[in-house]
Amino acid sequence: MERTAPKQNELCGSWEMKEKLGMGGFGNVYLYQHLHTSEKIALKLCRLELSQKNKDRWSREIHIMKKLNNVNVVQAREVPEDLASIALNDLPLLAMEYCTRGDLRKMLNKPENCCGLKESEVLSLLS
Repeated sequence: MERTAPKQNELCGSWEMKEKLGMGGFGNVYLYQHLHTSEKIALKLCRLELSQKNKDRWSREIHIMKKLNNVNVVQAREVPEDLASIALNDLPLLAMEYCTRGDLRKMLNKPENCCGLKESEVLSLLS
């Protein structure tokens, strides 16, 4: 059976896919919410068409993300057991804390932010 990308409101165990948050260099990021606890996580799925070199880079990215522990960095989370089966290929998923205040890249792309943001503004976005 061919696996397909998650669809909005699709259930996977106790988790519901709420929306596609965006795209990264390696794949798509989706917002999932737990049905009973309302916990939200961002889940990044790696694209199917990556070269072997990029597959290795993807695995390294996950390894590094799991090691990072700083208030200025989005934290990696353990992939919930219910969601482990949605990978589109044999590559691992990356679960991250969900930052409710928006997309840092979109904020930085605004003309008024061409020289960057104050640290307090970035922390506000990540909280």
